[in-house]
Amino acid sequence: MEEFKRGLKKADEVAVESTGNAGHFVRQIQGLVKSVKIINPSQFKVISNSVKKTDEHDAVIIARYLSKGLIPEVRMRTKDESQIRRCQ
Repeated sequence: MEEFKRGLKKADEVAVESTGNAGHFVRQIQGLVKSVKIINPSQFKVISNSVKKTDEHDAVIIARYLSKGLIPEVRMRTKDESQIRRCQ
């Protein structure tokens, strides 16, 4: 993670699929990049319906959609909201 963070630039934009650990990842890189978009997977079927299912292929698709401002976003829970949800 530290090596990844060292490679980031303030002008970078990052998009990440919403998963269980996405919040931790996003909190690690926020402030190091221009923006972080959290992809709403239920609205971004391009990845789940992809025929060629590889991380590299998916990353290229995500980058293309991100560059055009077409990433369907989901709001990330705050740390407190995440803790409360885990305790329920």
